[in-house]
Amino acid sequence: MAFSGQESRGNSDLKDLKVNHIYVVVDSATFNALKQSNELSTLANQDKGLPNFLPVDNSATTIYMRFKSTYLEIMGPENRFKEKIGSIGIGFSWDTFNSTLDAVQKSIQESKDLRFQKSEANWSFGGKEILWYSFFYSDLKGDIATWYAIYNPVFLNYLFNFNYSEFKREDFLKKVFDQNKKIIDLSGIVIDSNANDFNKITKEFKALNIKIEKQKPGLVIYKLDSVTIKLKLAERKDSMIKELRFRSKDKTRLNINLGNIRIKNSTSNQISMMFE
Repeated sequence: MAFSGQESRGNSDLKDLKVNHIYVVVDSATFNALKQSNELSTLANQDKGLPNFLPVDNSATTIYMRFKSTYLEIMGPENRFKEKIGSIGIGFSWDTFNSTLDAVQKSIQESKDLRFQKSEANWSFGGKEILWYSFFYSDLKGDIATWYAIYNPVFLNYLFNFNYSEFKREDFLKKVFDQNKKIIDLSGIVIDSNANDFNKITKEFKALNIKIEKQKPGLVIYKLDSVTIKLKLAERKDSMIKELRFRSKDKTRLNINLGNIRIKNSTSNQISMMFE
């Protein structure tokens, strides 16, 4: 597959796209190992999700690991979203103070490379439905769910009982990010991609004016803010995230095997989570 370099055309409404969060669905043995791991709890604050960010316990069907500006959502096979084992998704977002919904929507609609659909996600507070975020997605086929969102500051008002005029990723995570944990933030995503997902993601990024940092046959590398995305074309039926890389506080020795997930540190201030 050939690409033209995808040089940004200077569209200020789209160029500040960032990784918001990632979800993966793991098998039962791996999920139970994650829930029971004391070492995992030293890496990042963990909770069961909105609205109260309650601690993970035996009843949890999803583990949320919260970092400074991103988070990881690990689901077990009995998750409430009914996502099957092996499913993965990457949510992207624009900070609301940088981009308004109308400006982003206008820029996306003007794209001649790809058509995007728009939808909304809501959350109920005391029986009142509040817009959580508006998001855009393409109809291209692929195993990896990808969506591009603008979050509503009013949602934070209801969630934290404090008036917000903007919505940054850090605003949502400020109260649950624990700076005493080992992981600071996500720094890299390595994906072994089948042809459908390779085509889907590269086409979506091109339409959104995301610049390619480096490319060669079967490999495309992007840099979205502080997160590097390495997309590798692989001869496989289902795409998978092979590795998540995190910026860490120190070089503490770490080597954990939790089912199909292995977590270790490198010689630099980096922690890697590898999936089998």
